[in-house]
Amino acid sequence: MANQISDQTWQPWQVGQVRYLKAPPAPGEGVEAGLWRGTSKDVPDRSRVRYKRDEYIYVISGMVRLETDGGKSHDLRPGDCFAFNRGDVVYWTILSETFEEFFVYV
Repeated sequence: MANQISDQTWQPWQVGQVRYLKAPPAPGEGVEAGLWRGTSKDVPDRSRVRYKRDEYIYVISGMVRLETDGGKSHDLRPGDCFAFNRGDVVYWTILSETFEEFFVYV
């Protein structure tokens, strides 16, 4: 599926690239939804992300390792979901090219 979407519709994000299906009305406001992709080429070895809002992801393809600030590690594969709360600090490691859906909400 990721290969069927034109590269022109993707834009850089904190980690990897994003394609908005519903962009926020203003940065940090309202609901956002879209597709995210990342490769080990796009994402440095272990990238830190601090979540400013609640977010839910669903992995469509690939594999990513998420490590929480508390030290727990989660390897996500196709069909896996993960929820982040505002304030969470998570370290991302892309294990293989990953493609996912995301939903950000207040």
